[in-house]
Amino acid sequence: MSTDTRLLLDESVSYRLPRSVVPERYDLHLVPDIEAGTFSGTVGVFCNVLSDTDEVLLNSLELIIESGKAIDEKGKEIDAAVHLDADNERVRLGFGKTLKAGRWQFQIAFNGILNDKLHGFYRSSYTDESGTKHTLAVTQCEPTDARRIFPCFDEPDFKAVFKISVLVDADAVALSNSPIESEKSEKAEKKETSKTSSKSETSKGSKSKADSKSAKPRGKKLVVFKETMKMSTYLVALVVGNLEATEPVDVDGCPLRVWTPAGKTNLAAFSERVASASLSFFNRYYGIKYPGEKLDLVAVPDFMFGAMENLGCVIFRENALLLDEKTAAQQELERVADIVAHELAHMWFGDLATMRWWNGLWLNEAFATFMQMLATDDWQPNWKRWDTFGASRGAAFSTDGLLSTRPIEFTVRKPEDAEGMFDVLTYEKGASVLRMLEQYLGAESYRLGIAHYLNSHKYGNTETTDLWDAIEEKSEQPVRQMMDSWIFQGGYPLVHASKEEGGQSWLITQHRFFYLPEEKRSHVKQDSVSRYHIPIMYKAAYGNERVEGRVLLTGNSTELKLPAAADWLLLNAGGHGFYRCSYSDDDLAAITKNLYRDLSAIERFGLISDLWASALNGSIELKTFFRHSYQFKAETDKNVWTVLIGAINYLNQIVGKGQRSALREYAREIVMPALEAIGISETSSSKNRQAKDAVKEQLRGMLFTTAGTIAEVEEVVEEAATLYAKYKKSRTSVSPALAAAAISVLAYHGDEAQYRDFVQQFKKASTPQEEERFMYALAGFRDKALLSKTLEKTLNGEIRTQNAPYVVRSVMLNPWGRELAWNFMKENWDKMVKIYPVVMVPRMCEGVTGLVSEDQLLDVQNHFEKNEVKQGLRTISQHMEKLAVAVYFKTRERHTLERSWLKH
Repeated sequence: MSTDTRLLLDESVSYRLPRSVVPERYDLHLVPDIEAGTFSGTVGVFCNVLSDTDEVLLNSLELIIESGKAIDEKGKEIDAAVHLDADNERVRLGFGKTLKAGRWQFQIAFNGILNDKLHGFYRSSYTDESGTKHTLAVTQCEPTDARRIFPCFDEPDFKAVFKISVLVDADAVALSNSPIESEKSEKAEKKETSKTSSKSETSKGSKSKADSKSAKPRGKKLVVFKETMKMSTYLVALVVGNLEATEPVDVDGCPLRVWTPAGKTNLAAFSERVASASLSFFNRYYGIKYPGEKLDLVAVPDFMFGAMENLGCVIFRENALLLDEKTAAQQELERVADIVAHELAHMWFGDLATMRWWNGLWLNEAFATFMQMLATDDWQPNWKRWDTFGASRGAAFSTDGLLSTRPIEFTVRKPEDAEGMFDVLTYEKGASVLRMLEQYLGAESYRLGIAHYLNSHKYGNTETTDLWDAIEEKSEQPVRQMMDSWIFQGGYPLVHASKEEGGQSWLITQHRFFYLPEEKRSHVKQDSVSRYHIPIMYKAAYGNERVEGRVLLTGNSTELKLPAAADWLLLNAGGHGFYRCSYSDDDLAAITKNLYRDLSAIERFGLISDLWASALNGSIELKTFFRHSYQFKAETDKNVWTVLIGAINYLNQIVGKGQRSALREYAREIVMPALEAIGISETSSSKNRQAKDAVKEQLRGMLFTTAGTIAEVEEVVEEAATLYAKYKKSRTSVSPALAAAAISVLAYHGDEAQYRDFVQQFKKASTPQEEERFMYALAGFRDKALLSKTLEKTLNGEIRTQNAPYVVRSVMLNPWGRELAWNFMKENWDKMVKIYPVVMVPRMCEGVTGLVSEDQLLDVQNHFEKNEVKQGLRTISQHMEKLAVAVYFKTRERHTLERSWLKH
C-alpha cells in the first residue's frame, strides 16, 4: 500500500498507525456472556509486513490483552510483550527480535466488557408481550469503536477480509455481515449442520420466546460466518440474542430480511418494501450489483444513531425501521423510508468505495443523504421528497450562517474529531451541494460520473477529489474547482440581484451570509475574500412569458444580459441552490405580485425562508417580515408552512410574558385561515388512509398544533380532546397526523391527570412511533412540577438513554421549562456525561438555544468553560452562538415585540 504523502505533512499523523504493517484478513472469534456483561475473544490478523520491524502497533481500547504472538509463513511462533497505551487507544506488541518483511499472522487473546454506552460491543434489552425480559449483544463500530471489540488496525483505509465466528447460547440468533457458513453444537454428539444459504439463519432460535434466565441451560453453539468482502473495521457487525425474522425476499438475487425483537415482525412490512425498492433502484443507478451475499435489516431496542450501514447487517433503532402503516403519520413514513434508503445507499458509497481517512466522512454521509432522496422520490414521487428536503436544508442554513461553522471537509486528527462530524453540515449541507451540482450538470451526466467513480475505486479507498475528477471527466465541466469552493470553506453566500438598464441587464453579486450582525462580529477577523463558485439557476418574466436560464458566478459579481427587458428576475429557480437571495423592495414586490401563479412551492419556500433569515440578522426589520408573511395566509404547501410556523415558534422563545398576547393574535391571524380552509375536523374520507392525501394531512397536523398551542384557539383545543378520546378507543379512528397534533395540544394545556394518562400511554405503546409521541408530549406540558417528573425519568431509567438527552433538550426548548431543565442539567451534569452516549451530549446541549436572555447567555458560557465536551467542542460553540443571535435579535426588535403585530 502506498503512503499518502499529504498525511506526513499533517498533525494527524501522530494519531495514525504506521503504514509498514498492512492487514489483509482477520479471523475473529468472540464469546459474549450476555448475562455477566462480559466477552472474550481471539483474533488472528494476517498481515503484509512491508519492512523489517521488531514491534507492531494496533488500536485497542477498554480491552484486557491476555496474550499475543507472531507466526511466520512457516508456522514459527514468537511470543509478544504486550504494552497498552490507553491515551492513544493502542496496543504495542514487542517481539524482542526483528520480524522480516513478508506475510505474518498476529494472534491475540483478549476480553472486555459488554458496556451500556451504545458503542463497541454493548447490551440492549427489551421486554416482550408476555413480560419476559431479553437482552441482546450488539455492536456499533463507527467511527472508531471496533477497537473496543477486538485489537485491530482501526482506520478506514486498512481494509481487509473478515472471517467471524461466535459462541452463543444454543437458542440464540447470531447475525453478522455474511451468511452463516456452519453451526455446530458445543456437545460432540450433535451433528454439524451446514449453512450454505442465508435462509438457514432462521433455523435455530429465530422464533424462540424463552426467558434466558428462567429456562434450563440449552448449551452453546458455534456459529461460523462466511468471509466478507474486503472492508473497513468500522463496518464489522454482530448481533446476538432473541430475534425474529420476516421471510426472505429475493431482490435481484439477494435475500433480504427484516429482523425484530420478539413479537414485532408485524411492524416490518413497510421497511421491507422500502428496502426492496431501494436496493433495486441502486442496482440500476450505480450499474454495479449489490456487493454483499445477503441483506439483513436488524431492529434493536437501543442504538446510538438512527441506523448503521454495516455491510449485509444494517442495524437500526426500532423507530427507524418498524412501524404500523395504519397508525404512522406521513412524516414517520418518510423518516423510515429515508433512513432505510440512506443505509442501503452506503452499501456502495462507503462500504464498497470508502474514504481514506475520516476527513472524507462527509462524502459518505452526504452522498447517502442525496441518494436516499433520489431513491424515495423514485419509489413515491407523490411525496415530493425533494421539496421536503428543501425544508430539511434549513437546519444546515441555520448552522452554516454562524461564525463558528466549519468547512464540510476539515482535518481530522483524533477520534473525537471524527465523532464531531455527524452533524447537519455533513448530512444536509453536504447533500445540498451535491444536489445543486447534479441539477446544474444534468442528472445523467452526474449519474455517469458516480458510476465511473465507483467502478474505479470499488474495494478501495478514496479522497474527495477522486469523485470530482470522475464527474468532471463524464460531464466535461470544471467540477473540482466549483466544488472545492463549497467543501473547503465554511458558510454560504447571499446572492443579490439588482436591475439595470430597464431590466435587460442585471447585476448579480455575492457576499457571505452571517446571522450575527456586522457590529457583533467586527472584532473577529474574517476571510474577506470568501467566494463561492455558484451555479445559479434563474427565472425571468417577460410579460406573460417565463424563461429559465443558468449562470456560473465565480467572482464578486457578474452582469447578466437577458434577451429583453425583464419585469422581474428570480434567483435560485427550482430551489436547489445552497445560497440565500435578496432583492430590492421594488423587485421583491414584482416577484410576489402573482405569488402562486409564478412561483413553485419550493421557490415560495426559498423566498420566505430568505426573508426570515434577513430579519434574524437585521438586514430587514421584523415588521417587514410580518408584512410579507400575510401574503402566505392562503398557502397550501407544508414546506412553506415549515418556515412560517418555525418563525412563530422562534418568536415563542423570544417573547416575554407581556408580549405573548401579541404573538397569540399574530399566530391566529396567520394560521387559522389555512387551517379552516383544510378543515379543523376530519371529513369522513380523510379518515380512510387509502383515500386521503397524507401530505395534506401532515399540513393539517402542523397547523392544528400551532393553533391549539401558541395561538390557543379554543375551538381547536376542544377538538383535540374529542379526537384524543376517539384515538384512545381505536388508534385507526383518527388520522395519524391529527392524532399526534391532538396529543401535543393536550400536553400544552394538560394537568396532572392528563400527564398520568400520557405516562401510561407511553409505557404501553404498541409501536415505536406511538411511544415517541407520548414520550415527547411529556416534555410539552407547562406545569413545572410535571416537567420535573419528566426530567427525573431521563435519569431513572424510565426513558432509555438513547432518548433521554433529546427529552432533556425538548424541556429546555419549552419556554415554561427551560430554566428548570437548564438547572437540572447543570446539577446532574456529571451523571449525564457518565451514562449518556458521548455523541448525544452535544445534541442535548442544543436546548441552551432556548435560554434567551443576556444573563442566561453568560451562565451558559460559564458552564461550558468549566465543563468541556470534547466530542462536540465546535457544536457547543455553535449552540452558544445561536443563543447569542437570539439575544441580539430580541434586543434589536424589542420595540416591535412590545406592540401588536397584526397587519403591522
